[in-house]
Amino acid sequence: MNEKKGKQSIKFGNPPYILGAAAVAGPKEIDGPMARYFDRVNEDATFGKDSWEEGESEMVRQAVTLAIQKAGIVKQDIRYIFAGDLLGQLIASTFGIKDMEIPVFGLYGACSTCGEALSLASMTVAAGRTTSLRRRQATMEVRRSSSVFPWNMEISVPCQLPGRSREVVPL
Repeated sequence: MNEKKGKQSIKFGNPPYILGAAAVAGPKEIDGPMARYFDRVNEDATFGKDSWEEGESEMVRQAVTLAIQKAGIVKQDIRYIFAGDLLGQLIASTFGIKDMEIPVFGLYGACSTCGEALSLASMTVAAGRTTSLRRRQATMEVRRSSSVFPWNMEISVPCQLPGRSREVVPL
């Protein structure tokens, strides 16, 4: 049974866990301290697209696709995606995953989007509304962000973290 702890925390009776994650970045990020954690880096800041916004959507698509592959599932296994980005009306997330035909919860949390998505997805899983935690922000898109979200979560099963797999997986 889930238990409320204080005003803003929940202790899950059966804690959800992250099944798979991926990190896709643009060319600027490989010069930073997180470079070794990226699964894929594209040397083209627009990811081969005509605009920066289209490039962001492509990065989201690649990150979600790779996270799904690393989790060993198919997109039909995913019940919901919790997604957020800083482009108007969630353009990058929406257009990056639109062809996957998965219901999306669009989140507007700016720097808190990662924590917000993890919290809401965890509560959805714990409430029995889906059987597994799958969300775009678990893919940890890194492009123009310097924020780091420490997340203490018990891992119940092995999880392939971003940057740990050097196996090239075609998209």
